[in-house]
This record gives sequence, C-alpha cells and structure tokens, in this order.
Amino acid sequence: MRCVVALVAVLLAGPAAADRMPYGKTVELEVSNEQLIVHHHHDWSRIGLGENDAVSYSVAEPFGVGNDYSSLSARSASSGSPLWQVPSPPLTWLGISRDGRHIIGLSNIMRANITQLVVFAGDGRLLARRWVTSTSCVPRKTREAEIARHPANQQRAYAEFTAPECLPPGHLVRESVTNFVRWYSENDPAPRVIEDAGQVVAVELNGLQGKRMRVTFDPRTVRSQQPLDGQHR
Repeated sequence: MRCVVALVAVLLAGPAAADRMPYGKTVELEVSNEQLIVHHHHDWSRIGLGENDAVSYSVAEPFGVGNDYSSLSARSASSGSPLWQVPSPPLTWLGISRDGRHIIGLSNIMRANITQLVVFAGDGRLLARRWVTSTSCVPRKTREAEIARHPANQQRAYAEFTAPECLPPGHLVRESVTNFVRWYSENDPAPRVIEDAGQVVAVELNGLQGKRMRVTFDPRTVRSQQPLDGQHR
C-alpha cells in the first residue's frame, strides 16, 4: 500500500502563520559519542521540482524520499570509517541517547513530511516514527475506529499513515500554513526514549512551553530492536 501526499496548501480551521515561500533549505546536523559520529543531511530545495509535486509514502519507505533528498549516516568515532547510511525524514534536531543505543531525530518541518519524531538504532535501523500535527490529528478512539474499518492485513499500513493521535492535552502545537509545525522546545528538547519489554514505546521530551510530555508510538508501527540474523549495514 502506498499513500500519496500532495504538496498543496491546507485550509486550516484556525489562524496560522503565512509562509512567504515553500520551505527549501539544505541542513546539516552532526552529533557524536565515543563510538559514533552521526550526520544528518537534507536538501528540501529539490522537493516539488519533478513532474508531479507529490511525495509517495509506503511501509518500506515511510519517509517518502531516498538518500539523495534526506539521509542519516554514521562513521566510526575512532577511525572515521563509514558505517552506514539510511533514508531519514528532514530533521531539525539530532541526538544520541546516553547509552548509545538510540539515535533520536526531531523535526519542525511540515512541508512534504509526515515524520516529526523518529528513533533509529545505533546500527541505523529504523525503530519508530511519529507524525505530529495539530490540524490533522484525532482522538485515540477515533483513530482506532478508523483503522479497525480496514482488513487486518492492511491495518499496519493504515496505522503508519492515517491521521495521528493528538499530543497530550495542554501541550501547545503551532503550525504555519504549509512549512512548519512547532511542537518541542527547540532550545532544550532533552528527549529520552522509553522502552517496555525491550521495545520502544514512547519518547519523553520538553514541549513547546517547556513542560515535559510523553509522545507515544503506535505499537503496530514499531520495528524490532533485535538485529536480524546475519544483518550487516
């Protein structure tokens, strides 16, 4: 199943800041610890320049873009040797957990992007992703009822791409018309990955007003933290 999101202006129910032009920056982010140097690159100046202004998402490619548009890569901190490179959503904040097991990415970019929170394993495997929005989000019960309408073998895909659950009450989310969604403290988000029975279930972080909040992942969309036998990157 593939979901196509057209790059068109959204008519919002409430006021939103106007965007002078479509977001089109090239961004480089880098973080490191004793083992890894992790680098993020995205070039959004190229989005929408093809024959049709759409980004196509699928379970296999949940970010809708390949390495050329947006990627996450790592190299050895000791030798500088490249270790892996994988597709990534366009990020505006990047960090490594204290234990080095998780790479956390945050994004305030809304244009052509439905992943504002993402967790990767230290070997580059995608573990969990989350769409954050105020204009398209729905209550948990509404979302579950919508997903349940579809056959069981399609529910994971719908869980990945249907309207997300709204953030916890009391946590501010601000959106511009097309470009940005402001939802986390950009000065000090301080994210922390929460696990249950060995699986990623949520990320705790500082919200836009500085209050601590827990953002959960739909368990149907969380990937295993256990590497596949013989898997190499």
